[in-house]
Amino acid sequence: MALTRRSFLKVSAAGVAGLALPKVLEPLPAFAAARCQWGAFPDPSPDHCATLPDTCGPEDLMPAVYDFEALIGRKLGVTRHYPNWDYPIPNDVIKESARTGHVPLIAWRPQKLDGTWISWADVPKPRGPVHTEIVKKAKAIAAWNRRAYFVFHHEPENAYRRGLGGTPAEFQAAFNAIRQIFTDNGVTKLTYVATLQRVTYDGANGGASAWLPSGCDLIGVDGYNRGACASDHLWKPFPEVFDSAHEYALSIGKGMVIEEWGSVRSDVCGGAGTQTQADWIRQAGDIVQAWAGPTAGVKAMIYTHSLADFKGVPVDFRIDQSPDTLAAFKEVGARPIFT
Repeated sequence: MALTRRSFLKVSAAGVAGLALPKVLEPLPAFAAARCQWGAFPDPSPDHCATLPDTCGPEDLMPAVYDFEALIGRKLGVTRHYPNWDYPIPNDVIKESARTGHVPLIAWRPQKLDGTWISWADVPKPRGPVHTEIVKKAKAIAAWNRRAYFVFHHEPENAYRRGLGGTPAEFQAAFNAIRQIFTDNGVTKLTYVATLQRVTYDGANGGASAWLPSGCDLIGVDGYNRGACASDHLWKPFPEVFDSAHEYALSIGKGMVIEEWGSVRSDVCGGAGTQTQADWIRQAGDIVQAWAGPTAGVKAMIYTHSLADFKGVPVDFRIDQSPDTLAAFKEVGARPIFT
């Protein structure tokens, strides 16, 4: 069953990427200089979880991460979670992720479980239900007291284009307000990431400067090589996808997180890419390793191991489609830079 973006977000609302091996381990070094944490979102095959989060608990989702870590022969450094506005943070899956030695990336989605959206303009207001929910989350995160990456509304440009959320300036103000409210309520161990689409760093959607808030510690970026399955049917090497974001990070002296990344095989959708999927992943490792540094390097990258859906077309990013691709992913993930 192909995983549509809507289903992907529904599944992620329960923090599906957070479960890992049951042995309790000490957390990995969280944000070391010149290191990049190696993460992944393994598709939990949501056929039996279509009604998340009401009927699908964490125990239904653990096998996806267990199997993926066994497949690649190493523990993941980072797990990825997309809880909705009114879903608990941290939920049981996020807690399990941290308890077993991972660093969760928590991307809080300002959409309620009933589908209604929170206006960015309401976030800085000092009273009302929006403020109450932010304080509730802040107190729970402070009591949990674990390290995590925290993203407010990844890819806000999508909502903006659909007339949801508000303006870029209102997004910036909302992001900064959440960070201040969290700080005022005792949250001290989050690293704040503002995640935009890779085309925004190329100048689309008004450009990155229109969106990135002053309160982010790191910039985030999502980008994929869909090859011939993309709207332009073009194969995009890793640097074509992520160079602009890295150059922007250098220009403002911040590090970056590649929150979502992945590549299809070169032969899908009638394509004939200039690289294999394995080559693309090795190139990703080489480039991120070359970008390493204490300031504007990549601090974490989280692969999307998923059969997704792009505008009605199945797009398969999974790394076990061929022995060569799996070997490439394992080889890159075993390099010393990728903790």
